[in-house]
Amino acid sequence: MYPAAALYCWGLPHRKYKGPQHRHTRQTIVAGLQRVFPTLNWNGFEACLIGNDNALDAVVAGLITHQTAAGLCYGPTPHQRSTARIEGWNWLPQVLNG
Repeated sequence: MYPAAALYCWGLPHRKYKGPQHRHTRQTIVAGLQRVFPTLNWNGFEACLIGNDNALDAVVAGLITHQTAAGLCYGPTPHQRSTARIEGWNWLPQVLNG
């Protein structure tokens, strides 16, 4: 999965959020994810996601998986399925709230 592509689809910052110097960008992303997914319960882990870009990527990957299971991501077309079975497929969320 490519978290940056999902963030882009959701209208959130998707570049320059990796590394300690981009903590503010991750804070913006976490706030934006809360708007996109208003029922998401962070269970107090917001600070972890803001402080660690790998943790944020893991949560975004989980959200993509959830959206895929709910039928809210673009999958391969029938023509692309045989290639996707071999090469893999990056599921991209449909644009939400947009």
